[in-house]
Amino acid sequence: MNQNKKIFTQESGDNLYMDIRSGTDELCCDAVISCKNAKEFVIKLWQDSGKFLDPKFPDKLASRFHQHFWELYLAATLHDVGFPLVEQKKEEGPDILLCNNSQCVWVEAIAVTAGDGNDAVPANVCGQASPVPDEQIRLRLTSAFKEKFEKYQKYITNGIVSDNDQFIIAINAAIVPSARLERELPFIVRCLLPFGHELLEINQQTMKAVNRTHTYQGEINKKSGTKIPVTIFQQEKYEGISAVIYSCSDVSYNNVILGDDIVVVHNPLARNQLPHDFIKRGSEFFVNCQLQLERIEYRSMPQQELSDAT
Repeated sequence: MNQNKKIFTQESGDNLYMDIRSGTDELCCDAVISCKNAKEFVIKLWQDSGKFLDPKFPDKLASRFHQHFWELYLAATLHDVGFPLVEQKKEEGPDILLCNNSQCVWVEAIAVTAGDGNDAVPANVCGQASPVPDEQIRLRLTSAFKEKFEKYQKYITNGIVSDNDQFIIAINAAIVPSARLERELPFIVRCLLPFGHELLEINQQTMKAVNRTHTYQGEINKKSGTKIPVTIFQQEKYEGISAVIYSCSDVSYNNVILGDDIVVVHNPLARNQLPHDFIKRGSEFFVNCQLQLERIEYRSMPQQELSDAT
């Protein structure tokens, strides 16, 4: 059983794993947390929720630390909220399973990178101001969604996931440059639904905003000129996906309430809907019966403060 296994026993791994494994007071993760504190945080998450993950998780953590930390953070958050997670016995299938009576909720996780080629998200340059690469970030998130949707289809074909099961794709963008520099609507919302720039109606006498709307933006452009739709949750093709969970969490989130950073976007066309207050942490977005986007806010601190805390 996973809870009887130890992590950080592998003597080799990627750079982040090796830094944190050292457990020293040296800083890691872009100099915001010590390796010692990061290691303690990961071990605590593992002790609380490791049994709900792939039996080979400790080995996988060493080779791709952040990608698998995201799975652990997700499991720990869902467990902390009180969901009935199922202990994993085999590698096959999605990363996390919740079961309540006869209803199963599967979670398939992915941690996005900056990518490569012409559409890669450019690295930040210290001391140099530059515009947020909005479309490049959304291209990466859209690509991640579609990659995991293909896995979902294979799970259905192989009988691992049922047509009646709820299915969540969980995307992490912590190592994508500038991904934490959100606008009024999170990047992920504008990948799944066609919201463009915010428009403000200003009262000319008081000079205060009296109404907020958004332009319609149904696609974004690759450098090649190819147009990529950002209307995923308006397409029946994706009705098997109940929602997307999105986060920029990493090991530096050890002083924040688990899940306070999470964004949940519900699919209005989902065959198997989740309640709109599913996690009750972070922010949840859904389309109401008037086809308007609504937001439920559960964060314990405003987004700017949350960013500053990391």
